[in-house]
Amino acid sequence: MQIEIYDPSTFVDFEFAKDKPVSLSGAPQCLVTYDLPHQPTPAEQARLGQLDSVPLDPSSTYGEIFANKILVKCP
Repeated sequence: MQIEIYDPSTFVDFEFAKDKPVSLSGAPQCLVTYDLPHQPTPAEQARLGQLDSVPLDPSSTYGEIFANKILVKCP
């Protein structure tokens, strides 16, 4: 299972906890990993700065490149 936390039409900025960002209880055979979003490029930063005046379309996947991702793998 892969979980990607983002909103397609609004930029939401948050961070996982530093000490234990992701945990899984009751499934010792499963492996949980996470992937933090990359730092925005200058072009991406400029686009983020324009969101108030030029909002994203609800079908946009732009927010996905800044998504916090969690991956759960079970046998």
